[in-house]
Amino acid sequence: GARVVLVTGTDCNVGKMTATVELVEEARRRGLRAAWAATGQTGIMLRERGICVDRVVADFVSGAAEELVNVEGEDKDIVFVEGQGALVHPGYAAVTLGLLFGVMPDCMILAHEPARGKIRRYDFEMPPLKDHIRFHEMLMAPFKRSPVVSVVLNTSGVGVDAAAARALIDEVRLETGLPATDVVRFGAGEIIDAVMGTAE
Repeated sequence: GARVVLVTGTDCNVGKMTATVELVEEARRRGLRAAWAATGQTGIMLRERGICVDRVVADFVSGAAEELVNVEGEDKDIVFVEGQGALVHPGYAAVTLGLLFGVMPDCMILAHEPARGKIRRYDFEMPPLKDHIRFHEMLMAPFKRSPVVSVVLNTSGVGVDAAAARALIDEVRLETGLPATDVVRFGAGEIIDAVMGTAE
C-alpha cells in the first residue's frame, strides 16, 4: 500500500543515492512514514540492508527489486527506491530496466548532473532532459501511469557558487516544465511537494 517513488537518473554517478537519502529525511520531517530501498553497495552500508542489483542474475533483478519494495513498504506511506545506472548507459541500462519494471513506481524523480556532456565512460552525447523523461514514461506506459514529477540536480560542478547553481536549476525548470532543485544545497521540500501532489 505504500507509494513507490523511483529516483532514476540520466547517467551513473549523478547523485541518485544522495537524493534518495535527502528525500527520505524530508518526508520523515513532514510526518510521513517513509523508507528507502537501497540497491547499491554504498546504499546498503548506509541503510544496513538492501540488494546489490549489479550482483543479481539478470533474469531475477525485477523480482528481487519487487520483493525489496514489499519489505520496505510494509506499514509505510512512501518508499523511495535508489536507482542504478541509466536507461541510456550502454553498460548499466540492464539494471535500470530491471529496477524500473520490478518496483513499478507510482512516479519517478530524475537525477541529473548538468556538467555531464557525455555518457560516463563512453563517447555518446548526453540526450536532452526531455528525452530522458520521455524514455522513462514511455517504458512504463504499457503497465501504468508513472510520470517523472521533478528533477534533482547535482550542481557540485559549480563549487560553492549558489547563484550559479540556482541559474542551472532555473534552466532545467524552463527546459522541462518540472520542479527542480539541488536537494543537498537547497533542501528537498519542493520535490516532496511534487511527489505528494501526484498522489492527490
